[in-house]
Amino acid sequence: MSADIAETGLSPFEVSAPVRTYDQSMLNINVGCGYDHRPGYINVDMDPACDPDLLLATPADLLTLGLGRFENILAKDVLEHIERPHVQGAVLDWAALLKDGGTLLVQTSSIEGLLNMIGGSDNFEDQFNWMALLFGNQVHAGDFHHSGFTRLTLTAALQAAGFEVTQPFVMIDGWMWRVSAEKRRDWTSCINQDDVPGSIEAAYTWAFERPADPDGMTYYTALAAEQGLYNAVRQIFASPEHLYKVGAKLPKVVPYTPDQFTQVTMTESPI
Repeated sequence: MSADIAETGLSPFEVSAPVRTYDQSMLNINVGCGYDHRPGYINVDMDPACDPDLLLATPADLLTLGLGRFENILAKDVLEHIERPHVQGAVLDWAALLKDGGTLLVQTSSIEGLLNMIGGSDNFEDQFNWMALLFGNQVHAGDFHHSGFTRLTLTAALQAAGFEVTQPFVMIDGWMWRVSAEKRRDWTSCINQDDVPGSIEAAYTWAFERPADPDGMTYYTALAAEQGLYNAVRQIFASPEHLYKVGAKLPKVVPYTPDQFTQVTMTESPI
C-alpha cells in the first residue's frame, strides 16, 4: 500500500508539519538516529540537539514520509527507549513505511544476554555496570530503557507487524540483539477509508482470527472517528491478543546460553 497522510485516516491533530531538509527521493530511513547520521538515509529523531534531517514533534510525524515507499529502515538502539505500551505501535508504523519486501534492521537490548552477564559476574562493579545497560544511564530524558527483549518477544513483535526474520539473531557485546527482518505482509491492506466496519472486520480476522464482536466493533468505530482509521486498525494489530496469537505459534526455545548465537563486538561488526 502506498499512501499519503490523508489516506492513512490519521486525524489532523495527531500530525504536525516537520521541516524537511533532506533529499525526498531517498528510500532509506535511520529512525532514532541520534548523532549517527548516515549518507543515503533520511536521519530522523525527536531530539533537536542531534540536528536530524527530519525533526519529529511527535512519533506520528514519521508517517508524513509516506506509506509503502521505503526499502530499508535502520532502528539501531531505539526500541529499548520506547515505553512498552508503544513498542508494537512503533514496529507497525515502520512496517507501514516499508515497501513489500523492504527490510528492517533492529539492534536492541537483550534481556537474556544481560541476565547472563549479570548472573555470570561475582563483583559489584560489573553487576552495577550491566544494570545500567539494562535500565539506561537515566542522566537525561532520552537515556531511559523502557523495554527489553528475548528472542521470542522480539520475533513475535516483528511477525505481528508482518515481518519475517530473514537472518539468525546475533548477539552484540553480550547484551544486544541484532536481527534483520523482511516485510512479507502489509497490515495496512486492511484499511479502506470508504468502509470503516469492513476495515475493522478485516483487521479482526487477520489479527484475532475471529469475527469482530459487537462491543469491539462499537469501540473501534468510535476510535476511528476520533483518531482516524489508521490508528484504530493499528491498535487492533498492536493489542496483546494479537501478540499472544502470534507468540503461541512460535517454536519453543531452549534456555539461553551464549554458545547458541554468533557473538561479536560492535567494533568487529558495526552497522
